[in-house]
Amino acid sequence: SRLPTRMAFEMPPAKTCIALVITFIVCAYLLIAQPHFEASPRPDWTGYVVCMIIVGAVMLMIHNFNAAFCMVGINILFVLFGIIKPAEFFAGFSSDAVIATGTLCVFADAVFQTSILDIVMGPFLPTKAALWEARLRVMFLGFVFSSFLNNTPVMAILLPVTEAYCARAGLPLRSMLMPLNFAVFLGANNSLIGSSSNLTTLQVTKDIIGAAYGTPEWKAPNFFSPLLLGLPVGVAGLIFMTLFTTTLLPSNEPGKKASFVEKDESDELEIPDRAECLQVPGQPMLSYGYEYLVTFKPIAPLIGQLLRESGLDKKDNTIALKRVITAKGAFSKPQEWINHVIAADDLLIFSCTAVGVANLRKRRGIQMRNDNVEALGEERRLRCLMEAVVGASSSWVGQTVTSREMQNVFGGKAAVVAVRQVSHESGVSRKSEKAYLLRTDGTAASDDEESGPAPAQREFRIEVGSLLLLEAYAGFAKSAPKQHIPMVSVVPGSKPPRWYTGKDKMRMLAVALVLCSVVFTAAANILPLSISGFLAIFFMVFLKIMTPGEAIGAIEGPTLLIIASSGGVGKAIGHTGVGEWLGDRFVEMSFETFTGLLIWFYILMSLLGCFLNNNAQIVLVMPICYSAAMKVGVGFRPFMYLCMMMATISSFNIPISRATNLMIVNRGPYSFADFAIYGMALQLFLMPIFLVLLYVFEVHNLWDYFNDVCAPYGSLC
Repeated sequence: SRLPTRMAFEMPPAKTCIALVITFIVCAYLLIAQPHFEASPRPDWTGYVVCMIIVGAVMLMIHNFNAAFCMVGINILFVLFGIIKPAEFFAGFSSDAVIATGTLCVFADAVFQTSILDIVMGPFLPTKAALWEARLRVMFLGFVFSSFLNNTPVMAILLPVTEAYCARAGLPLRSMLMPLNFAVFLGANNSLIGSSSNLTTLQVTKDIIGAAYGTPEWKAPNFFSPLLLGLPVGVAGLIFMTLFTTTLLPSNEPGKKASFVEKDESDELEIPDRAECLQVPGQPMLSYGYEYLVTFKPIAPLIGQLLRESGLDKKDNTIALKRVITAKGAFSKPQEWINHVIAADDLLIFSCTAVGVANLRKRRGIQMRNDNVEALGEERRLRCLMEAVVGASSSWVGQTVTSREMQNVFGGKAAVVAVRQVSHESGVSRKSEKAYLLRTDGTAASDDEESGPAPAQREFRIEVGSLLLLEAYAGFAKSAPKQHIPMVSVVPGSKPPRWYTGKDKMRMLAVALVLCSVVFTAAANILPLSISGFLAIFFMVFLKIMTPGEAIGAIEGPTLLIIASSGGVGKAIGHTGVGEWLGDRFVEMSFETFTGLLIWFYILMSLLGCFLNNNAQIVLVMPICYSAAMKVGVGFRPFMYLCMMMATISSFNIPISRATNLMIVNRGPYSFADFAIYGMALQLFLMPIFLVLLYVFEVHNLWDYFNDVCAPYGSLC
């Protein structure tokens, strides 16, 4: 082979360049200036080691290394260098904040599984509301719910509800999802359990303040103490997003991806006629192309509504309504079903991707019509959707999808929802494609009909490469018969909804009561949050809302590791004098003024929020805030709330900063510039409001004033 005469220079990614520049500046400063950490009796080299280890960890986190791994790693290095003792590192693992955060993760997952928030939201989302009013309603609900639940499950619950609402009301999704996402972040600042970063802040504050924490000298925050600042800042944010979203996020952006169905409006599938669908309404269907055909039946509260007002006929990138089969006839075009009133005996046939089927099932008012799935029984919480490919060596090839051999192999662990083929054996175009009912062994399904083979055009046999959409128990992906289906993949977020039966409604009521009990006992200081959380978990497992395995799986291990590691990092920064030295630098930049410190730390947290985990920000910045506050002679409490609230607000700027941002990027769709413009505009708007509140509270000692006002109510206030 011939070598190129000139090597092309490849520019490294921007984040790598930024990381290298920061590292170079820090190293050069330490080598040239050689700062002396006067606050520590230890040698200066320990301070240099702490600085370089922390800078190295920040660089790794900028490059998407796991934040928990980095935080634990730097603690281990601190122990190896003798900067902290092993006991100081491991002390964080027994803290109340770690236990409370773990229990709240489990509880939030239980709320998500029961979909109780869907029922609560229904009456608040009218279809005839104006765009600004609809946006305000959705944001308000997210703002309230996130005060008591972690933001990720809240967004996971509200996303499909909001998407269905926008489809039903004909509202642009782009103007709704980003404001909802930011409202959820703002709502997390209303209580101590709104976010894991709030509990991390309390733990770091306890480590910094020491024995004085919780005494009259330094009173610990109560359950709703963040509400004093979180409510006015949150309301200001909601007003801003209500008024300016349409301007900053226009909904008619060019280049938006078209729906897969909008490309082929004229390419209609030939779906089985009304008579056949009514004879075998619960049988799976076959389609040729890239989507599955799935049958649903309407249930309350959609029965009696006009189909056009239900939002079911709105197309998106994963779902499209293909046919409506009623007692009077079948409709295959929107102009035919536009004025149809949904009835209980209707059948709705949708063309969906696998993810589209999962999302469609989460919409209230419709239920999948499939006899095979219903035969699996009631343990819905243990099942999910999977896609499987039939292999060339399978004996299923040439048989029907409901053959006895296939059913024996599945053994009641899986059921076929739909089947599709990517290409037709005759090579016909998509305009000529047909859909088939998968009847048992190709024979007539009704006993009233004459026995014998089904019509030729309705016969279908499994072929090599057939794609089966299955509902199966979670372990089926590993235990699936590889000789028949060598490739099986789980459809993410596809657990069946649990709101149809009477037991489901009882579980929803139980979860609501448990949520209120946990909040009340923690707020009234009757039981520690960790204890009440454990009691709630045992209660929900007993009621079969979730299994013990699901409860353990819901715990966010990385978040707990970061909280547990916070004490070691804070002690290392304090022991070596690095925190006090960095505090002096911020005091100098702020001209030894309280206002200047607030501004600088607001900017610092905003920048770090673009790259670092919110808990990692708190662990690294709060010791520096404490040293700077002591130098200027002001209280530490405003800086505690600044770090607590900025850990969530700082996630507005870029889409990769938080998991919930990534959840909405493709649904909007939103670009990097959308987050930068909209997020930075919101942060700049909130900056003076937030900082003025902190300044007024500290200068006029409103902390003590509100403590006196709330004294009659105890820990509830």
